[in-house]
Amino acid sequence: MKRSLACATGVLFFWLMAIPVAAAAEDGFARAGGTAGFLDFRGFRIKPPPGENWVQVERDHTRAFFGKRTGALTHTFVALVFTEILPDSVGIDSLAGFFEFIRGLSRARIIPGRHWFLEEEFATEGTPAPTCIRHRLKVLDTGSVHAPHIPLLLVLTGLSCAHPQSLRTTIHVHYEERGGPEPASEQLQREGEEFINGIVFTPLE
Repeated sequence: MKRSLACATGVLFFWLMAIPVAAAAEDGFARAGGTAGFLDFRGFRIKPPPGENWVQVERDHTRAFFGKRTGALTHTFVALVFTEILPDSVGIDSLAGFFEFIRGLSRARIIPGRHWFLEEEFATEGTPAPTCIRHRLKVLDTGSVHAPHIPLLLVLTGLSCAHPQSLRTTIHVHYEERGGPEPASEQLQREGEEFINGIVFTPLE
């Protein structure tokens, strides 16, 4: 079961990166960002990404996905939050076990033949709660539809948390940049960090 969940998370991660953000905006998806409102989920709430030119591509009771209009087809920037409940068959009985589970998911996001691993990082210090772990994965992506077979740097920066009331209620917040660094990258990363740091836990019902 651990393997199947890892694969599902990896498919979600790279499927989102393939969505053409500029086209989504033109198709009339709701704009997002720069508002005072929160997105409410079971066990937590979070503000949309700050700044301009964000597009809310998808939103349901378990996730929200945003794309940034960068003005360049080969430079994409997205932000995602989603939550899931781990099944009992996933053997997690401690916080250390949860952190180890998250570390194991990182390499599962790599698609052989498309992505070339560069590096990964993990840190449990300086997070919003003791039940959270920061992570960063860097790969070269050769699967962009706008730059086929050309390696583009893809960096995923994220935060994964177990809800303080339940190790099996997991929350994942991250942003992804492909095709950078560009002049706008520093500002984009600031907006991504503000998005990650905006998580607020609420009681499970």
